[in-house]
Amino acid sequence: MEIRTETRLTSGEIADLWQMYMIDSLVVCSLKHFDRTVEDPEIRPLVKYALGVSQKHVQKVKDIFNRENLPVPHGFTDDDLDLNAPRLFSDLYYPFFLEHWAKFGMVAHGISLPLLARDDVRELTTDAISTSAEISNRVVEVLLRKGLYVRPPYITVINKVEFVQKKSFLGSWTGRQRPLLAAEILNLYSSIRSNTIGHILVLGYGQVAKSDTVRRHIFRGKDIATRHIEVLSRILRDEDIPASTTWDTVVTDSRTPPFSDKLMMFHTTQLSSAGSNNYGIGMALSMRRDLAAAYVRLAAESMAYAEDGLDIMIENGWLEQPPQNISHTALAAK
Repeated sequence: MEIRTETRLTSGEIADLWQMYMIDSLVVCSLKHFDRTVEDPEIRPLVKYALGVSQKHVQKVKDIFNRENLPVPHGFTDDDLDLNAPRLFSDLYYPFFLEHWAKFGMVAHGISLPLLARDDVRELTTDAISTSAEISNRVVEVLLRKGLYVRPPYITVINKVEFVQKKSFLGSWTGRQRPLLAAEILNLYSSIRSNTIGHILVLGYGQVAKSDTVRRHIFRGKDIATRHIEVLSRILRDEDIPASTTWDTVVTDSRTPPFSDKLMMFHTTQLSSAGSNNYGIGMALSMRRDLAAAYVRLAAESMAYAEDGLDIMIENGWLEQPPQNISHTALAAK
């Protein structure tokens, strides 16, 4: 007997494709403006390559949704973009913007890939992961050549293999702790770096937002990022580990928004959600109780901020509803 295979898109495949469309359509708008304003001859190819990748992904998701008779997301379009607006960020910020989204792409699509069955979706998601890695590598190469890449902290490690002998290795909620593990240092540094990138982004967005409500919310994000950077940096400094990930100021004095308030709110909310995910990873990979407690507090603040952002988007009719299952009970009641 012939066994027929169901080829409809699963919930996981629809979710992955929808998210890819929303994020890449936002990135396309951002990179179109960056491409118009970039001047650095080493950074321009990065922007152009990433723009081409995101445009290709948007089109491929659209093609799949059309074949499946599913509604194509609205996402973000040229209506959310003013190409004639002056630059909001200097060229130096563009690689860090790309670094953030490349990291997001590798993590988000890496989680989805094992749950995808259809060949066309797996191929597209695999391409999203590989191109994200390629963008990340190109960013590092450019920053290294320009002398702008800030490495994670160096440490001196014990030169022999040891096994943990005491439960005090896990530390306490407060008080004296064992030295940080290399993995814990990396996660702290990564979170500081992400908050620094986000801090600069919302500083620029808040400067040009048209709505007073949006402006206040975005600048609140700047204050949250500043506090989180200080909390995480203090943990490193307490062990005489450098925590700096800063670079020259990269926000211009422009007051003309290159992007719509809708796009800037969505981007800011996505940053908050990504920050919560980063803290969750940091908590899972940390073996000191005080670090887990710190990550829980920071993640809770990021989640509350993201929820407030969603409320603003809903009030303005900006929040596009993700695909969801139909309610058969509600249909029967009609």
